[in-house]
Amino acid sequence: MSGLLQVPANLPQIAREILEIIPETDWHPQAIDLLSTNTNETWVIACSGGADSLMALLLVHASFLGKQNKLVVAHFNHNLRGEESKDDALFVKEVARVLNIEVVIGLAQKIDKIDEGTLREQRRSFYRDAMKEKSATLLIQGHNLDDIAETFLWRIARGVGVDGISAPKPVQELGGFHLVRPLLSISRDFIRQSLQQSKIYWREDSTNADEYYLRNRIRKNTLAQWKKDSDRDLLKGVGRTRDLLEEQGDALEELAQDALHQSLDSGNLICKKLEQYPRGLLRKVITLWFTENMKLSAVHHYHLDEILDSLKSKEDFKITISSSFTLVKKGNMLMRQPVLSKSVQWGTINIPYNLKIFLPGHYFLHAEVINLDSETRKSILSGEVDQLKNAYVCSEVTSTELFLRSRCIGDRFTPLGAPGSKKVKDWMIDRNWSEEQKNRTPIVVDRTDQIVWIPGSPPTKNYAINGSVTQVIRLTYRESASL
Repeated sequence: MSGLLQVPANLPQIAREILEIIPETDWHPQAIDLLSTNTNETWVIACSGGADSLMALLLVHASFLGKQNKLVVAHFNHNLRGEESKDDALFVKEVARVLNIEVVIGLAQKIDKIDEGTLREQRRSFYRDAMKEKSATLLIQGHNLDDIAETFLWRIARGVGVDGISAPKPVQELGGFHLVRPLLSISRDFIRQSLQQSKIYWREDSTNADEYYLRNRIRKNTLAQWKKDSDRDLLKGVGRTRDLLEEQGDALEELAQDALHQSLDSGNLICKKLEQYPRGLLRKVITLWFTENMKLSAVHHYHLDEILDSLKSKEDFKITISSSFTLVKKGNMLMRQPVLSKSVQWGTINIPYNLKIFLPGHYFLHAEVINLDSETRKSILSGEVDQLKNAYVCSEVTSTELFLRSRCIGDRFTPLGAPGSKKVKDWMIDRNWSEEQKNRTPIVVDRTDQIVWIPGSPPTKNYAINGSVTQVIRLTYRESASL
């Protein structure tokens, strides 16, 4: 069903009646446990206006009476469906008004690439900003039991382990706050039937019927047929399987953390220690070593397979992980060895917004125009930004063009806080950068070839933000997750 502003004035009372249909005892126990022990904190509830997120909003509002001043509704407008998208936002605003809850609305900038991953990252970025702005600790989402089955089907085709297949989780820690999904034990059909029974309207996203998106095809075709062919309650079994997989994943994580601690020696791994572990546990140990000790965002499965196969042979080996380093086994030690690369040159490249540019050395650069909230401004002005990875540069006109190139002889720049300009070469030497790091690090420049930012430094003075600017360009330079 759909409706624009058909929100009953007695919605709080109806929400309490719906709570009798789906009481707390039917919510996922991990989610209700966390909610019940954090009632004094601010919560953000993500609401698209669809049935699932609307149900989560109504149930939380009814279950935690008196907490309205600690609840914030967050709605993100992807700006892809014209008036329909605007009506979604108006509907969520009206629901929040009737429930007497604060609401924040995000509006997406236009993007050239429209895919599930890009849209998801847009939403997540908005939610992260909203959480910071409201000093919130919990982000509540309306994922349901069908979402578990869809994710299961979606991910097994990619080849994933316990962690990947036990998603979405009822409670998930994410960068300083928790995602909470209380409806993971409730089916999509029951949520809609309950809303219909209570004569509550919701917004229906027309793109949910578009089979261009893989998840929509799975929902409409694969999952529907799976339910039809099953001789039992399919969703109940899938939910139980997800819970068991999460239990096993948590146990594996604990064992792997202990095994990693026992196997480390000055940042390297002792091979004799590793030999005692089964392959499945060893895979997790190596993954933790890469992500926690080497600070890589991810490890590709074919690298893990090659490492595990090579360790089994007990011979010395060298495996190229990226253009910047190799993994070497010498005797009883497994260690990282940097690659001394030759100078890499690439031409001047225009930086498109909201798209990643992949660079030599398995790094990428990403630029996006964002609205600057007070918390982020405070973090920037107080110097809390990791300048090796991020920069916020002033853009009074959002169409400002930026470019990247490799370093050139004679390059000079004036980073914020410096008394004057300095040669880029000397600046890199002062920081003891390796030749590999000097060669692969991009130089971000403007149309006049003035240096705007070098990852590892503050932005140039002329592009530094001040206390009044409201829109900035956020530049991100990181190692690619494809390693």
